[in-house]
Amino acid sequence: MKTRKAITVATAIAILAGMFGLSATAAQAAPVRPVTASASPTDSGPWPITDENGVQRSTLSIDWSTGYAIACYGGEAGDVRIELRFESGYIQRRIVPQFGCAVAGPPGAPADAGPPVAVRGVVGDFANPWHENV
Repeated sequence: MKTRKAITVATAIAILAGMFGLSATAAQAAPVRPVTASASPTDSGPWPITDENGVQRSTLSIDWSTGYAIACYGGEAGDVRIELRFESGYIQRRIVPQFGCAVAGPPGAPADAGPPVAVRGVVGDFANPWHENV
C-alpha cells in the first residue's frame, strides 16, 4: 500500500501564487491580531462555503489589506467558485479546481474597479452571503 504525503494549505498557496506570479505571502490570509478598544478589524474568515443543502464544500478567507481571497477544494465534486466584488460593482469569479486552490484578487480586475469590498462563495447556482469589508 502506498502512502500519500499531505500538501499543507501553505504549500498549496505558495504553488498557486507562483503560478499567478504572486508572492505566497500576498496570497495568504492576514494573521490574527488582538482586538483593542480603538481598533475594529474586519473579519477575514475563514467562512464555510455551503451548497443549497447546507453541506460545507470548502472554506473562504481574504486578506483585506491585499485584496486576495482564497478557497481550496473541499473534497466533494461540485462547482465551487469565489466571487470578489470591487468598489465599482465589478465581480471577479474564480473556479476552485478539484484537488487545488483558487485565488481571486486585484490583478485580474479592471484598472478602474477600485478595491475589493465583498467576497462570497458559490456552489452551483447557490450563492452564500456576501462578507463585506466594513
